[in-house]
Amino acid sequence: MINNELAQFYPELILIIAGLVVLGYDLVVKGRNAGQEWLTLIGLVAALGASLYALTGREGPIFSGMFTSDVFTFFFRVVAILTGILILLTSIDYVRQRSSFRGEFYSLLLFSTLAMILMAGASDLVMVILSIEFLSITSYVLTGYLRDNPKSNEAAVKYFLYGSITTASMFFGASLLYGA
Repeated sequence: MINNELAQFYPELILIIAGLVVLGYDLVVKGRNAGQEWLTLIGLVAALGASLYALTGREGPIFSGMFTSDVFTFFFRVVAILTGILILLTSIDYVRQRSSFRGEFYSLLLFSTLAMILMAGASDLVMVILSIEFLSITSYVLTGYLRDNPKSNEAAVKYFLYGSITTASMFFGASLLYGA
C-alpha cells in the first residue's frame, strides 16, 4: 500500500529531489554557468513523465487523505509542469544576463511548481493552507530575486506585506471554517 501511495506521489518527489540537486550542484560549481537550467529541464520533464505514470495507477486519496491523486490533480500537474518548462525556457537568457545566482532561481522555480501541484491535489484544509503558503514564500523570494535592483527589492517588500495581510485573513477564515 505504501509503494502504491508513493507511486502516485512520484512527480512531487522528483520535483523535490530536482530542486535540491540544482541547489547542491550550484553550490559545488559556485554559481558559474554550468548547466543548472538543463538540470531543471530534466527534472521538469521527468516529473511530467512520472505524472503520466501516476495516471495509470490507483486513483484516490493518499497519505491518510491529505492528498488526492486523480484526473483533476493530473490535469493541474501537467499544466503546472508545462508552465514551469515554458517559464524556464523563456527565462534562461534573462537570468544569465542579470544574475550570477542561477541555481537559486531554478530551484525556486522547481519548488514553486511543486507548490502549485500540491495545491491542486490537496484534499485537507491544512494541506491547502500549507501549499498556498509554500507557493507564497517562493513567490516572495522570486519577486526579490534581483538583489541589487531597488525596484525588485521594493516589489518584494510590498508583495510580502500584501501577502502577510491576506495570509492573516485566510488563517482567520480557516479557523472559523474549522470551528464550524
